Amino acid sequence: MKLTPKQGNLLFATIMVGFMTFIITGLNTFIAQGYSLNPFVWLRNWLSAYLIALPIMIVFSPKVRAWINARVKS
Repeated sequence: MKLTPKQGNLLFATIMVGFMTFIITGLNTFIAQGYSLNPFVWLRNWLSAYLIALPIMIVFSPKVRAWINARVKS
Protein backbone atom coordinates (compact mmCIF):
# COMPACT_ATOMS: atom_id res chain seq x y z
CA MET A 1 0.00 0.00 0.00
CA LYS A 2 1.41 3.35 -1.05
CA LEU A 3 0.63 6.45 0.96
CA THR A 4 -0.02 9.88 -0.44
CA PRO A 5 2.56 12.54 0.49
CA LYS A 6 0.15 14.03 3.04
CA GLN A 7 -0.50 10.63 4.62
CA GLY A 8 3.24 9.97 4.68
CA ASN A 9 3.87 13.27 6.47
CA LEU A 10 1.19 12.49 9.05
CA LEU A 11 2.60 9.01 9.64
CA PHE A 12 6.12 10.42 9.98
CA ALA A 13 4.92 13.06 12.48
CA THR A 14 3.02 10.47 14.52
CA ILE A 15 5.99 8.10 14.74
CA MET A 16 8.62 10.80 15.39
CA VAL A 17 6.57 12.48 18.11
CA GLY A 18 5.96 9.09 19.68
CA PHE A 19 9.67 8.22 19.80
CA MET A 20 10.78 11.67 20.93
CA THR A 21 8.23 12.03 23.72
CA PHE A 22 8.78 8.41 24.81
CA ILE A 23 12.51 8.96 25.28
CA ILE A 24 12.37 12.48 26.71
CA THR A 25 9.63 11.80 29.26
CA GLY A 26 11.31 8.55 30.27
CA LEU A 27 14.59 10.33 30.94
CA ASN A 28 12.94 13.28 32.68
CA THR A 29 10.88 11.01 34.91
CA PHE A 30 13.99 8.99 35.78
CA ILE A 31 16.00 12.14 36.56
CA ALA A 32 13.22 13.64 38.67
CA GLN A 33 12.17 10.53 40.58
CA GLY A 34 14.84 7.90 40.05
CA TYR A 35 14.04 4.34 39.11
CA SER A 36 10.45 3.52 40.01
CA LEU A 37 8.50 0.32 39.76
CA ASN A 38 5.39 2.41 39.08
CA PRO A 39 5.32 2.97 35.31
CA PHE A 40 2.04 4.91 35.49
CA VAL A 41 3.84 8.11 36.51
CA TRP A 42 5.90 7.98 33.33
CA LEU A 43 2.93 6.85 31.22
CA ARG A 44 0.85 9.82 32.35
CA ASN A 45 3.72 12.20 31.55
CA TRP A 46 4.27 10.58 28.16
CA LEU A 47 0.61 10.71 27.18
CA SER A 48 0.26 14.39 28.03
CA ALA A 49 3.50 15.23 26.18
CA TYR A 50 2.37 13.22 23.15
CA LEU A 51 -1.05 14.89 23.04
CA ILE A 52 0.60 18.31 23.16
CA ALA A 53 3.46 17.61 20.75
CA LEU A 54 1.56 15.82 17.97
CA PRO A 55 -0.73 18.71 16.96
CA ILE A 56 2.21 21.11 17.19
CA MET A 57 4.25 18.88 14.87
CA ILE A 58 1.37 18.50 12.40
CA VAL A 59 0.69 22.24 12.27
CA PHE A 60 4.24 23.58 12.21
CA SER A 61 6.26 20.99 10.28
CA PRO A 62 4.91 21.98 6.82
CA LYS A 63 5.61 25.65 7.56
CA VAL A 64 9.12 24.93 8.82
CA ARG A 65 9.82 22.61 5.88
CA ALA A 66 8.68 25.30 3.41
CA TRP A 67 10.77 27.95 5.18
CA ILE A 68 13.86 25.74 5.06
CA ASN A 69 13.28 24.68 1.44
CA ALA A 70 13.09 28.36 0.43
CA ARG A 71 16.59 28.83 1.84
CA VAL A 72 18.28 25.69 0.49
CA LYS A 73 20.12 25.85 -2.82
CA SER A 74 18.63 23.77 -5.58
